[in-house]
Amino acid sequence: MFIDYYQEQWPEWLGTAEFAYNNKVQEDMRRYADRHRVEAVEYKVGDLMLLSTKDLKWQMVGRCSEKLTEQFVGPYKIKAIIVMNCQFRPLTSYHS
Repeated sequence: MFIDYYQEQWPEWLGTAEFAYNNKVQEDMRRYADRHRVEAVEYKVGDLMLLSTKDLKWQMVGRCSEKLTEQFVGPYKIKAIIVMNCQFRPLTSYHS
């Protein structure tokens, strides 16, 4: 991209410059996020697993403080694997 000495071409090139900059930032963010991603674990019948208590309020019954509650309970043996096929409505685009 070249802007002449008097810098009169900025209005023509500003969109291209902004697009190039945004692409670079988006790629950097994607690369940073992908470093921390791992493949999903494949569970089999008979495997042992821990259950998170994050959303289990029954685990709090009789406890003084949520801080002192275990983060995970178990291990539990997997008896069956249930596959749910959900169909969601298409996402609507807010950007046009």
